Amino acid sequence: MRLLLSILLGSVTAMAWATEKPALTRYTLDDLDPAVKAEVERALQEADRARVAYLQAIQRANEAAVQRIDRQIQAQTRRGNLDGALAARQMVEMLNEGWLKAQAEAEFDMLGNQVVNREQALLQSLHGKWVKEGTSLFVEFLPSGNYSSNFHMRAGTFTVDVESQTVTLKNEGNTLSYVLANNVLLEGQIRWNKQ
Repeated sequence: MRLLLSILLGSVTAMAWATEKPALTRYTLDDLDPAVKAEVERALQEADRARVAYLQAIQRANEAAVQRIDRQIQAQTRRGNLDGALAARQMVEMLNEGWLKAQAEAEFDMLGNQVVNREQALLQSLHGKWVKEGTSLFVEFLPSGNYSSNFHMRAGTFTVDVESQTVTLKNEGNTLSYVLANNVLLEGQIRWNKQ
């Protein structure tokens, strides 16, 4: 019995030792051979140049789109289509706030559908104008992470917490928090509805 127990204990110990992985050594650039380090640094420089070229291309496309849309705004205004002109003006504002870059960097699944994580979905549901019930006070959430309003916290940035469904406005050290529930922003008992 003792022999059987010793064999069993020995085999369990051997299996545990066999499944243990040796600790991996983490190397830095300084540990590399100078020739290899030079290749890595060259690749990093090429990546930096590619990133700069990418950002410049996005900026050029953005500027060209804004110019073309501005011409359309003028044409629609002359035709009397003020709603169309205002909608186009809003698109120009979105472009100026980085909308095109965000679209270019969005992730897509294999079918070409945009992959939206929970935080992005919450941010997208906020974009637009929200009006305080029974008043003319409003807050408008922009895709850039900024907001504008017609109350004491005129403009600033906002953040979202997905877990608590909380939206926090920040402006020069001041903060104001809302809870998003059933497509209504709640500030205590006060409701803000999306227009």
